[in-house]
Amino acid sequence: MTNIAREILFETSSQILEATEFLNISDQEIINLFAEYEQAQSTFEKQETVEVICKTLMINMQIEEEIFHSVLKTALKEK
Repeated sequence: MTNIAREILFETSSQILEATEFLNISDQEIINLFAEYEQAQSTFEKQETVEVICKTLMINMQIEEEIFHSVLKTALKEK
């Protein structure tokens, strides 16, 4: 493995670790938001919470597509 390949592998591994940590924290936040939704008294509160849940899920999906899917595609092409 060349030095450039090692550097790319390290950079990719760091991105994956950071993304994984972010997604774990985000998943817990989503669970908390669903609990908040259940406790909400008004339709307005529920709607506000749903908007935050949707935005958070969209961010998670984008991270998964941009980081994990591209890495997996690259790894599968190399085999």
